[in-house]
Amino acid sequence: MKMNYLKKQRIYSVLICSLLLGFSAHSQDSTSVFALAKQMQLEGNYNASIKLFQRVSFFGNGYKNTECYLNIADAYFNLNDYGKAAEFYELAYFSTSNDSIRNLIALSKSAIFIYEKKYLEALQELFSTNEHENNNRLKNIYLGISYYGLNKFEECQSILISTVTDSLSKIQIEKLIAKAERAQKLNPKTAKILSIIIPGMGQFYAGDIKNGINSLLITSAFMYLTISTTFEYSIFEATSVLPWYSRYYMGGFNRAQTITINRIEEKQYDIFVDLMKILEKEN
Repeated sequence: MKMNYLKKQRIYSVLICSLLLGFSAHSQDSTSVFALAKQMQLEGNYNASIKLFQRVSFFGNGYKNTECYLNIADAYFNLNDYGKAAEFYELAYFSTSNDSIRNLIALSKSAIFIYEKKYLEALQELFSTNEHENNNRLKNIYLGISYYGLNKFEECQSILISTVTDSLSKIQIEKLIAKAERAQKLNPKTAKILSIIIPGMGQFYAGDIKNGINSLLITSAFMYLTISTTFEYSIFEATSVLPWYSRYYMGGFNRAQTITINRIEEKQYDIFVDLMKILEKEN
């Protein structure tokens, strides 16, 4: 029994020594693996860099732990996997006590929320950051974008104007925000009601002249065909045409509502792109 016990103890000792040597080797290798991971990331090989950074964070005994999490998060962000990116930004946030790094992480998380069109969550993240001269402009740009996404144009304008110094840029921002406000005044329900009253009018209201003319002409043609068939033949004969008239009539006013929604989104996006161009000039 004693011999068996000693034999087991010796085996355990050998295993523990092997593990310690393994961890030591991994720890010594962390610097080169981290450098290789950074190189992979710079080359755009994000999946490979993620695996290498994870290896460093697991075996590196705390070596550049926060940087590993941040780089993994950035890689997932570039791969458009925003859920995973947010997860690793969160790990990075709680792995450091450095306020500057925490501010940058909060900005990165707010960028994820903006990409996902979760503007309220983005605002909450931005309001959690402290004032810092190195990232105040970026924070204000993100605030402006979030307010823009929520159609809070007054707040958006005042914040974005504060991020530019050129007087011409300020005027351009004001004009673009005014255009966004006008675009937002288009009402999809109004478009639908107009097309119920007169086919095609909802499309004209949304500024889609081509579809408005098509809807007016096609629906009017089927209406005329239905009425003329009733007078020339009978109501029974006209019922064969009526489903076609109903189809185009009802489809027309439903399309008017959809077209208006799409028009608003298109205009808002075009305005947003123009705003970003103005802000980029100031960099």
